[in-house]
Amino acid sequence: MQIMLKSKVIIIMSLVVLLTSSSFFLPAYLVEKLQTAHFNDAQLFFAEKLSLPKAFEIKQSQQVVGSRQWLFYTTKLAKFKGQAAFDLAQFYLPKQPNVRQENLTKAMIRKGVFWYKQAIRLESEPAKLVLANWYFSQDKLNKANELINSLLQQTSESAVLKTKILIAKGVDSKSDIKKLTDQLVLLALSEQGKLLINAIQRYQILPRLMRDNVSTDGKVLPVPLCTASIQFFATSLADLYRSEQLISQFKVHRLNEFVCFAPVRYRSIKKLKCYSKLGNARQCDESQWVDIADNIPTRFVGIMLPHGGANVHLGMLYIDRQDTSAVFAHEISHLLGFIDEYPLPINHHKCQQVQTQAFSENIAVLKTVYFGKQTEVRANILHQLAWAKHIKNTTPILYRKDVDKDEDKDEDKDKQAWFLGTPKEYNNQVGVFVSESCDNTAQQAFKPVLFQTQLRYYEKPFPEVYSRIIREDGLAFLMPSFHYNLALALLNHESSSSVKKWLDKAASFEYKNRRKKQILTATF
Repeated sequence: MQIMLKSKVIIIMSLVVLLTSSSFFLPAYLVEKLQTAHFNDAQLFFAEKLSLPKAFEIKQSQQVVGSRQWLFYTTKLAKFKGQAAFDLAQFYLPKQPNVRQENLTKAMIRKGVFWYKQAIRLESEPAKLVLANWYFSQDKLNKANELINSLLQQTSESAVLKTKILIAKGVDSKSDIKKLTDQLVLLALSEQGKLLINAIQRYQILPRLMRDNVSTDGKVLPVPLCTASIQFFATSLADLYRSEQLISQFKVHRLNEFVCFAPVRYRSIKKLKCYSKLGNARQCDESQWVDIADNIPTRFVGIMLPHGGANVHLGMLYIDRQDTSAVFAHEISHLLGFIDEYPLPINHHKCQQVQTQAFSENIAVLKTVYFGKQTEVRANILHQLAWAKHIKNTTPILYRKDVDKDEDKDEDKDKQAWFLGTPKEYNNQVGVFVSESCDNTAQQAFKPVLFQTQLRYYEKPFPEVYSRIIREDGLAFLMPSFHYNLALALLNHESSSSVKKWLDKAASFEYKNRRKKQILTATF
């Protein structure tokens, strides 16, 4: 150890003796040596001790990227060089964060953002674009917009991000339209930009691209012809793509044969007034759809929102961008007349009293005890069930609790007590089984099958018998068209004539549905 120390002292003395008068200042001399690449280990050693950036740069280049030593020297460099700060930021927060999203910790994200900001302070233009993309992926649109606008030179790549930000923030006013239109020239310079231009046209993002179901190129857009037709909207490009993906995944669902979709379209988030209350479903001011309602050719409207959870309100379906295909199918089933088989809210109107007539494809709210002759009681109950014709004559739906046989013989048949429910030994049959739907109230709900379905848990299967019920009975409990939502929303704000207009529209859909049923009945 002493020998090494003596050697270093000798080297220092030699360096001092050999320095020329023009380069006597040691740091300048060492930098000059390191830049010419004619340096020895001792010179590199002392340059590092003096914290010369060039020394850190050389030492960094000698390390394996990502190693502890590489991180050490890159961190040293990042205090002076924008590229080093950018490299360090890339290590913690990759340029394409979604690739490693599941592996990113909060600490890594925090460090990544810190070093991107440091790179920006050191005038790294690429860092602005990458960090702006990161902010955009996290829905921090204002921060992303501020960074993208601060670029010294706008490119096709920056135009892509700028366009996505504009669309997500909402293209609505003349100013928004001009900003979006201004990006088209730069977008046309890259393949990614051209794809984005196609998406703008495809999703009707610029206004006036659709009037009376005709696009700007003169092509008539397809109008869904089925009864349960749905037009989906979304407020960002990612959500437009996601909506199409969910629709595609729905094609393999049992309910697909009963539903048809119009091409997905854009809706500016500025046009939506939605809010959430803790523990409640997403609520929106549905009067905001009046401006384009005449150009929506479907019975139902679906909207994918950035957040807020999934639910159905009459003829409008709301879905969260995080929702799965199973959630999507569950919500569509509500439009077709199916009710949740998990406990509904305590104030749900269908659970407040015993029903007087069938109101759902899969749920009936009935008394649990009946008196009278079994055949008559059974007939009355079947009249209350949408799935009655799918219950075999041999499948019991009533039972008696333990009764003494002799007492049973003498009992007045008109006063016998019958309990509603199909015995569990018939669990593979269609019958009348307890549902959890009204567990939060004093009423009891019943369903056609014993096992749990997608109406109880999203991940469970959708029963074949449920699709058979609506196939044979013709969608008897469809939700009203979205026009009814508009009439309801305008009830306290507009004239009676305006409300009547949308009620008449809703009624026309009901007439079409009834007429279709009449034709089907006459045909079959």
